[in-house]
Amino acid sequence: MIFQNKHQDTATLACRIRNWTRTIEEVQSKDKLIHSNHRDKQAEDLSWIPPPQHWVAVNTDGSVKQPHSQAASGGIIRDHLGRCLGGFYANLGACTITRAELKGALQGLQLAWRLASGRFS
Repeated sequence: MIFQNKHQDTATLACRIRNWTRTIEEVQSKDKLIHSNHRDKQAEDLSWIPPPQHWVAVNTDGSVKQPHSQAASGGIIRDHLGRCLGGFYANLGACTITRAELKGALQGLQLAWRLASGRFS
């Protein structure tokens, strides 16, 4: 949707994310039953770790769609309880994956700074 410059209201987007999360959790649950004999250490390492109290976690990502190198970035800021404090996404146009990842990190830090200073809009 980002690459097509389509936007959704927050409630619709949150609903879609919740549905995708449930689907992923169901698939992971079934996969664990099938592979219960094999512990996957890598899957454990991929779980979200909350920050200490009075800190926030800034999680960002960048993506590049081929063949025209169309890039996007996005991220979320959460508190120590996992509550969403803010988020962002951006269509970056054509660029490399490194630039998309770095742009996402910069945007995430800028949003965290605005939230901390009370200038979030």
